Amino acid sequence: MTKSEIQEKLKMLSSQSSYPCLSITFKVNPEDPRYEYALKRHLETAKQQLRDQLGPEHSEQGAQGKIILEQLESMTEELTNFGAGCRGYGIFISPGVKTDICLPFEVDNNVTIGDSFQVRDLVYNMGMLEEYLVLLVSDNKTLALRGTDAQLSAVKIEGMPASIEEMGTYTDDDKIRFTHMSGAHRGSGPAHQNGFGHQGGSGVMDNPDNLINYMLRIDQALGKYLQDENLRFVLMATEKKAAHFLKTSKHASRLIGTVNGNYDHLPSGEIGKMAAQVVQEKLAEEREAVLDRLQNAVGQNLYVAGLQSVWQAAFEGRVRTLVVEKGYQAKAVVKQDGYVVDPDANTQGQAEPVAEDAVDDLIEMVLSKGGSVVFAEDGKLESHQQVAAITRY
Repeated sequence: MTKSEIQEKLKMLSSQSSYPCLSITFKVNPEDPRYEYALKRHLETAKQQLRDQLGPEHSEQGAQGKIILEQLESMTEELTNFGAGCRGYGIFISPGVKTDICLPFEVDNNVTIGDSFQVRDLVYNMGMLEEYLVLLVSDNKTLALRGTDAQLSAVKIEGMPASIEEMGTYTDDDKIRFTHMSGAHRGSGPAHQNGFGHQGGSGVMDNPDNLINYMLRIDQALGKYLQDENLRFVLMATEKKAAHFLKTSKHASRLIGTVNGNYDHLPSGEIGKMAAQVVQEKLAEEREAVLDRLQNAVGQNLYVAGLQSVWQAAFEGRVRTLVVEKGYQAKAVVKQDGYVVDPDANTQGQAEPVAEDAVDDLIEMVLSKGGSVVFAEDGKLESHQQVAAITRY
């Protein structure tokens, strides 16, 4: 699954509120010889917890539990084949939902049964990741890799030349048409068999016309792919080729960062490690930028802070971006049909509903109403009472 598909599914799960909601997460590690046994034990624990918490089958809750148990059995009968890049797995079942998610990051083995699905940790981890593309351009080849973190797989991008030598498959007419479209300068030298003023060989990259048209072809194909898939990219090339590419590219706004060098023969795993570092540095910068935006929102009257105020803004659908410290939790009493949350109230013997973690519920509420969630390091929001929001109005 792509990151956007996972985010959409998490948003859907966040909008669900009914009892019982069964959430199961577990680490995927099929190379461990004990893994299959450990997974079976974890799933058996989930089934037993479901039986214990919902009671006998003749009760109303027990009858619901039996249905969910049967759905869980059907989903886990042949749960052995996980896709490439799947490092964690989630199963979510309620009276109205039955779905699973393959995750590109490790998760703890966990089972929860409540009136909503437990997705906070998944939302947090997705916020720490970005699905992206690596574009590697060298003397000998053009390579595109796609993935999250350091887990990358080669992808074929329609229209992207595999190397500058492949430009010879285009005719002179193709070059003229493309040159006019891109605004690139066409050289006045003689056109040979490949239509690019060169028949190939070691000097093909040295011809300015060849290099410009090569980069423009790459950029045209890249731009369509990035737009269709809603991705950003990391460029890996020598300093000279990177400069050529970025000078002519119409899609530099989607660039995460550049790794300079020639990495023709580097395995994809090593490429992934280098690219992932660039991506994580960029994401860290962007998280810091959100804190700046939060501060600017104060002066624009598009800001609320503190659990109670942010909760009411979220209830009204006003929260555009929720910013919360990743370790912040709060038990609270929920009042006035869900409009008010009181973390200071005594939760013992309350007739009104008690949220075991109102921050979890707040995150789910914001996601369900089309807002976004950004997690900050603990202590970063001390002046904002650990949770704040940029509002729509």
